[in-house]
Amino acid sequence: DRPAALGDYSEEVAERLRKERTREKEEEEFERLRLRYDVRLDPEGEAILLQSLDRPLTTDELNYPFYVYEGGAISVAEGLGSLQAVGAQGVLQDKAQAAERSGRLLLPVRLFEAEARKRGWTEEAVFVAWREHQRRALILNQLFQQATAGAAPSEDEIRAHYEAHKDRYRTQEAVIVHELWTAEEEDAAALRAEWEAGATIADLLDRPGVRSHAGVEGHGVRDHGWEMRLVRLYEPRYPELVKAAFAAEAGALVGPLESMNGYAVFRVLRREGGQIQPFDEARRRAAASLRRQQENERIGAFIRQLQDKYKDQVTVLVDW
Repeated sequence: DRPAALGDYSEEVAERLRKERTREKEEEEFERLRLRYDVRLDPEGEAILLQSLDRPLTTDELNYPFYVYEGGAISVAEGLGSLQAVGAQGVLQDKAQAAERSGRLLLPVRLFEAEARKRGWTEEAVFVAWREHQRRALILNQLFQQATAGAAPSEDEIRAHYEAHKDRYRTQEAVIVHELWTAEEEDAAALRAEWEAGATIADLLDRPGVRSHAGVEGHGVRDHGWEMRLVRLYEPRYPELVKAAFAAEAGALVGPLESMNGYAVFRVLRREGGQIQPFDEARRRAAASLRRQQENERIGAFIRQLQDKYKDQVTVLVDW
C-alpha cells in the first residue's frame, strides 16, 4: 500500500522534508526582506552587465549600481564577479537569467546583513560567522552543482550497486500492536491488569478516558481491527512507544510507559516487512544512492583539483 511504499524511503523523505522546510523558511524571509528593502534591478546597470560579453568595462561602469535597495546597492562588478565565481558567465546571453542568477547569489546575504545591521547584530561574533558561512555556501553550492552535472549512473552501474548492497534495500519493517492510552499511570496499570486477566481490546477502548495513540491523532482504529501499525518513521512523534515496540517480542504485553503526556500499554501482535526488495522495486532507491555517491566523488575530485591548482595560494575548507 502507499504508506508502506513511502516508508521504504523514510530516511530520504525525512531528509527531503527537513531541507524543504528550511528552504521554504529562508525563501519566505528573503521575499519579506526583498519587499521591506524595496529591491530594484537598475535597467542601465543590467545593460552594462550584458555589455561585458562584447568589451571590457570601464571603472565607472563596473561601479555602476546593478541592484539597489534601501540603504545599499550591488554593483555591476559584484554581479559580474558572482557569475564568474561560479563559472556561469554563459547566462549573460540571457538577459533575464543573468539578472536572476546574480541576484540569487548576492541578494539574500546582503538583505539579511542589512536587517542585522538595523537590529544591531553585525558586530556579534555569531552573525559574523553566519555571514561568512552564507557567502561561502552560496558560491560552493553553485560550484558543486557544476562539478556534479551529468552524474547519472548507467543501468548496469545501478544493478551492480544494488547487488553489492542488497541489505540496504529491504521493505519497511513494521510492528503491529493493540495499544491503549490514558492520561494517568495508575489507570494504565489497571488497564494492563484487566487485559492480562482476559479483557478484550474493544472493551478496554470503550472505557471513558481510554484511547489509542491512533485515536489521539484523530484516526479511528475500529475499522482496522483495533490494530495500530508502528514504523520507524513515527519515532520522532512517538519515541518511547516506537522504541519499545521494536524491542519487544511478538505476544509481549508492554507498559505502562510514558508517551504523549500520558501512559500507554500495548501488546505486540506481529511483525511485518524487512525482506530484501527485488531489483525492480529497489531500483529508484539504488539509483538515488549511487547518484549521491558519484556526486560526492566528483565533489571530492573537484576539491582536490582546486587544491592542486592553487596549492600555493589557498586552502579549500568545505562545510559538509
